[in-house]
Amino acid sequence: MKELKKLILEDFNDATISDFETNHSFVSSYDLSLSQNFVKHGKYSLQVSFNYGGWVKGNGAMYIKFKKKLVTEHRAKKLAMWVHSDGNTPWLRATILDGNNERKIINLTNGNLSWTGWKYLDAELEQNWKLPLRLEQIYAVQTNKENQKDSSINGKFYLDQLTFVYVDDQDLAGPIFSDILPQKEKIFSNSFIFSTVVSDLMSGVDFHSIIMTINHKVVYPSIQGNKVSYHLKDLPEGDCKVSIQAKDMAGNWSVPHLEKNYFISLDEDYDSPIISNVTPTNSNVIHTSTPRISFHLWDDHSGIEENDINLTIDDVQQQVVYDEETGCGYAVSSTPLLDGPHKLSIQARDRAGNVMDPYQQNFVIERLNKLLDEDSFVVGIIPDTHTVEHGKAALKQVSDEAPDFIIHMGDFIDQGTAEEFKIARTWLFSDTKKPLLTLAGNHEAFQGNLTLYQSYMGSPTYHFTYGKVLFIILNSALGQSLSLSDSTQFTYLKEILSTHKERYIVVLTHVPTKDRFGTAHAMENDDSIQLEEILNASKTILPSRDIVVLFGHLHAQDQWEVNGVRYIVTGNASPKKYVKMQGDGNCFGLLHIKNDGIHYEYKPFSLIPPMK
Repeated sequence: MKELKKLILEDFNDATISDFETNHSFVSSYDLSLSQNFVKHGKYSLQVSFNYGGWVKGNGAMYIKFKKKLVTEHRAKKLAMWVHSDGNTPWLRATILDGNNERKIINLTNGNLSWTGWKYLDAELEQNWKLPLRLEQIYAVQTNKENQKDSSINGKFYLDQLTFVYVDDQDLAGPIFSDILPQKEKIFSNSFIFSTVVSDLMSGVDFHSIIMTINHKVVYPSIQGNKVSYHLKDLPEGDCKVSIQAKDMAGNWSVPHLEKNYFISLDEDYDSPIISNVTPTNSNVIHTSTPRISFHLWDDHSGIEENDINLTIDDVQQQVVYDEETGCGYAVSSTPLLDGPHKLSIQARDRAGNVMDPYQQNFVIERLNKLLDEDSFVVGIIPDTHTVEHGKAALKQVSDEAPDFIIHMGDFIDQGTAEEFKIARTWLFSDTKKPLLTLAGNHEAFQGNLTLYQSYMGSPTYHFTYGKVLFIILNSALGQSLSLSDSTQFTYLKEILSTHKERYIVVLTHVPTKDRFGTAHAMENDDSIQLEEILNASKTILPSRDIVVLFGHLHAQDQWEVNGVRYIVTGNASPKKYVKMQGDGNCFGLLHIKNDGIHYEYKPFSLIPPMK
């Protein structure tokens, strides 16, 4: 019997438009049609035409739901399809219903589609999902809120040959480019080194096929391993276009080719560095004696050296960590500070000698009260709530347990608006007599940044000690990524773990390192690996340490262990359910610190009081 390698679910050749449904809840201005304009196989493809004039709420999601039952009874390795983009196509995802009728979310791309033409996309399927698997829908998501209600932003994309792949032995996708440097598009020099990493996971890169051009003129780059680099010299002022094409050993060209546009400016640098997003602010109380001062510092001309940043707390100079590529920086107070007001000052000089005016800020420290019994205590944990109703209900339930203090795991609001933050600040801090701390979730960053969160709630990255426990809060609100949210956080985590000797460590961040339910709520893989490696190393150096990591975001309960470090998804207290749970699925958590270690307890509750 011949081995079944793939199952073509839909090739659109015999389809009618009535085979598909749309959902205009978020974007009303998109429609579907069967098209012969661009076809990869056969006679027709499915065309999706859209503009953002009708983007009314939430993320700009446009759904293609299949009325036909596109089902496999056999274990498939991948979902695959051909996608034609005009270079303006949003992020593509799909949902699959498994044999338990649970919805699994699959990322077909990592972001918006930048190419023009056809490209083969595939996404791996978890092998533990219960059969049969049904492709329910494909949808495009735009997260850039600047595009909302702008009808001038439009586009078309096409789908063809939707397939479940059983034997993944055919290479249909060309090489990809990553680690492109420099990232900045404006270069203040007549020479620079351009580099990128080119890779192909199946057949490998055909390095003899590489074609590189500078302003349409062929050049011959240096190739070391998978890294391609070229030193551009004696450049005139103006535009500079770098292009690289490559094939893999199966003959597939890179889609998209790498094209990077730079502007060469040879002007003198007269502009001083610009600082923003400084925390703490004067409107927030800091609960630690060694606060993390964070900032974003930028100079897009000559740049800034780390040693040329002068940060002082109460006129005492602090050691600064600075990532020039992203502009993120921080310093941790070198000595413990007493409760009360303190003074912060930041000044920087760029490489051209331009000095910015000092940034000065006052802040207040109010450490959490010392423990009466340092051997045991309880922390209340509130997972995602999203609405005021659910937030207040969870807060009341956890307050009734009389914890020493409470931590909200993020997503205490939904759309990230100033009005939501004002309301949330009231119910979070007025409805309880216990100290309450927060994490930044992706919905606090729903407008594309954490400016409002920092203004209303304070720093999204911080640490504090309480009794014998070191708590470390990390920011994963942007792009489900610690690195994208703040590129200095891994350096900070290693620093805090090495300078503190507490036996009990609790790390908290919104996005989990794993999503074992298939809802696409996991942290970026590179970040997950790096976080685990840092915590594993800390555990190896001090084996007696009890390290626990708490997550929100997934709206579910889950726990696992890696090399003695425990990871806990803290549950759900919101109306949003991604995973089937018993009852209405609402719960909060109690983190018990005892002589024998750290314990997490799920506490179910209901918004609806039981009938008498």
